[in-house]
Amino acid sequence: MDRPHLARRLSGVSLSASALVLTLAGCQQIQWVSDDGGDDDDAGSTWHGEVDGSSSYADQSGPNPETDSDDAGSTGPKLDTPSGMLPACTLVDLLFVIDDSASMILEQQRLLEDLEPFLTQLGTALPENTDWHIGMIGSDGLALIDHGLDNIDCFPNTDANYLSTVGALTPELIIELECVLDSIGIGGDANEHPAESLLGALDPFFNQAGAINDGFARPEAELIVVVVADEDDAFSLLEQGSLGDPVQWAEQLAGLREQGESAISMIGVLGQSLPNACPEAQLDLDLMLGGLDLDYVFNLGAYAEPGPRLQQLVESVPQNIVTDICDDDYGEAFSLAVDMIAEGHGG
Repeated sequence: MDRPHLARRLSGVSLSASALVLTLAGCQQIQWVSDDGGDDDDAGSTWHGEVDGSSSYADQSGPNPETDSDDAGSTGPKLDTPSGMLPACTLVDLLFVIDDSASMILEQQRLLEDLEPFLTQLGTALPENTDWHIGMIGSDGLALIDHGLDNIDCFPNTDANYLSTVGALTPELIIELECVLDSIGIGGDANEHPAESLLGALDPFFNQAGAINDGFARPEAELIVVVVADEDDAFSLLEQGSLGDPVQWAEQLAGLREQGESAISMIGVLGQSLPNACPEAQLDLDLMLGGLDLDYVFNLGAYAEPGPRLQQLVESVPQNIVTDICDDDYGEAFSLAVDMIAEGHGG
């Protein structure tokens, strides 16, 4: 069976010769701005890649910061750090939104196996002094998770319920995140509402001082969201999912970043329509479910229901990757996502 196609959309970026520098704890954030102060959504490129590693570029247009310059010998914009100033850094908020319902046992195990290589690649691809906030949340809550099995504190060196670090994502730090992923489990509500969990986790009300996610979400930071779910976020008579629709969710999400959707990358590991990577009997899934929720039918953990609403949310931002949650290995999709994100940084 052919594996599903992965598509990535990159918006063109116009760089000026100057930058806005914001002094932060331990580094400076540099934000490049366009010459006219506007965006360049119409100037962009589309990139398509198959999971087998082949790729092609199409519709190449817009400025290239590596080659476009008045000086033919230039290699792109440079910024010298004035004497005595802190080195420049990139702020990144990385949030995993993971379906924690009963049908997710196999998919969570795959994610756990691929977490370390994904984070290692991502940490290597971004600037070495990146300022990270990394959190995880289930599909039925608003508070980030920080305790593992047996109520072990996964982040023993901080009172925060997320990982906060500047620099490399070391094996020791990744172990702390694996501790959290281990604890998400499959005991969550069968009425999943991952969109509500995502938006709530980033809501300024829940990120203010003393709130449940105190200080996690930084509106000025780049945002990377990984959504992993084997069912859709649906609101119906049978399922009590998130209120609203994907268009409304996307608008709310973009409104939580100062730079809007251009500051957001999304990775969706979601159920896909036929043909997909699930067992061949997926064709008869509706019959096997007999009108029940996937979480209530024993021995159907290898199956997934299509998630068109969640996929629409993921694809609402220019930088996105969507892959099949029934794949045996998410590593290839994560590698493509790292390439996508790194290219946005000129890597």
